[in-house]
Amino acid sequence: MSSVNRRTFIKTGIAAGAAAVYGGGIFSRAMSAPPPPDLAEARGKDLYDTARQAIDRLGGITRFVTRGDQVGLLINSPFRNPGTHTHPDVALAVAALCREAGAKKMITLKNPPGGYWEQAEHAGSEAETLTLLIPAAGAYSDHQLKGAKALKEADIIRELFAVDVFINVSIVKHHVGTGFSCILKNMMGALTHRTCRYFHMGTGKPGWYGDLDHMNRCIAEINSVRPPDLSVVDASSFILTNGPFGPGKLATENAVVAGADPVLTDAYCCRFLNLDPKSVGMIQAAAESGLGKADPTGARILNTGS
Repeated sequence: MSSVNRRTFIKTGIAAGAAAVYGGGIFSRAMSAPPPPDLAEARGKDLYDTARQAIDRLGGITRFVTRGDQVGLLINSPFRNPGTHTHPDVALAVAALCREAGAKKMITLKNPPGGYWEQAEHAGSEAETLTLLIPAAGAYSDHQLKGAKALKEADIIRELFAVDVFINVSIVKHHVGTGFSCILKNMMGALTHRTCRYFHMGTGKPGWYGDLDHMNRCIAEINSVRPPDLSVVDASSFILTNGPFGPGKLATENAVVAGADPVLTDAYCCRFLNLDPKSVGMIQAAAESGLGKADPTGARILNTGS
């Protein structure tokens, strides 16, 4: 589960202290306010607006981003086929909200190919936002994972450790190996091919998916290095078969989900593929590692039925 950053800790401490000292009035009302939701879902055909609504329902972008922050965006980069990558209007909406919150710049940790942003319906009106999107330099750090059981080291894009806020922006879709791909799986986009290959074949068992237990454990452990502060899932149009590359059978939900807990976000999004989170190994492995909740039951969720 994403840890509370220093700014959030200080703000929470000040609010709690003021309420304790003064009591009553505005301070007691602030302290009695319900906690923000764990997850929020919005639906609509304009994906730019829908993504903004989902984040607003989660408590707003300022829950995660403050003025002057450098933000890292890990966007599930386009494959050739429909329903296999994050729609550019969803990613652009996230970047626009960061700009409006006063972010100094946004770094794309995995650089989308040429023409990606131009495909966004709102690209013209967000020209200023696009100027603040900076590609990662492409250098990787050899990171040692202390206490990890499956993944002892990994080559990770350096900017992941330099940004103030990390936002994972993925699509939900089928995966022929793991059965499911969303926020947790998207972390592999911040790694080199050498490290990703170890996820697949590190134990020496034959086949690209010869040891799924190992792969699921590696996915859980790489997410522990820097869990996202905010997770945003494109569930507008996605493949139900032949993932991650497609082509595959498409489902259309016109939904965007935003979450503060990456494990819970993945668990909730299993519904789009008619999956039980208990059957998804990476979700269970991440929950067992203490990264978040694997069961949406009891979570604070604002969705279309709320």
